[in-house]
Amino acid sequence: MNPAVISLELRDLRFTYSGTNAFSLTGVNIRMRPGQIVAVLGPNGSGKTTILKLANGRLTPKGGEILLEGKPLHDYSRREIGQRIGFVPQSEKISFDYTVLEYVSMGRAPWLHPLEQPTADDIAISKQAIADVGMAAFAHSLVTRLSGGQAQLVLLARALAQQTSVLLLDEASSQLDLANKKRFLDILSQLAANGKTILFTTHEPDVAAAIAQKAILMQNGAVAFAGPLNEVYTAQNLEQVYGTPIQLVEIDGRKVVLWT
Repeated sequence: MNPAVISLELRDLRFTYSGTNAFSLTGVNIRMRPGQIVAVLGPNGSGKTTILKLANGRLTPKGGEILLEGKPLHDYSRREIGQRIGFVPQSEKISFDYTVLEYVSMGRAPWLHPLEQPTADDIAISKQAIADVGMAAFAHSLVTRLSGGQAQLVLLARALAQQTSVLLLDEASSQLDLANKKRFLDILSQLAANGKTILFTTHEPDVAAAIAQKAILMQNGAVAFAGPLNEVYTAQNLEQVYGTPIQLVEIDGRKVVLWT
């Protein structure tokens, strides 16, 4: 994709949950180019997950527009969206004893016809994705017996096997130990270097500071601050959004968040 192209754009999005849930999302604007990593941060209930569900068509906005490669998202079929947008949730309840390889191979579904079985090429792509996240030794283990952190790596592997141009991740590094978190962030950085557009939510400001070029700070369903990371990431902005005293220190050129 031409780097000048806007790969994903959320334009003045508005959304309200029906029923007794009074939460509303208003005025969300995000423009992303190929190779960009954008982090969305904010306290619980600020609208982070809702943004991702709107961005991949799992929710329909009440107003505004979502453009994927310059075309309205609603003009794509679910299969076409699946070929372009990968999604890694916070967690996923798995009720069947799939092996890791079987589960990751499900990421190939958007590229297969209905009832078509994965081909040898699909299996090879899935095995490579499993190896890329450091889970090759568990390829034939049951997903239901993995730890929370291992399961998160498998969810990432499934999205890698999907081979999309856009990747959305919802709190996807929260259960990882330090070594796997570093692996996880290294993978995202390499994907972006290869042209993939990455939008992720996190409760970990240090994770965002490590890899994101742009940051969106959410508060009560609205964008409080947005822009280049070095402009948005200030102690004053973070204190306003999170409602707690914060210090920012710089270590080896990286901003580290301390709360007091």
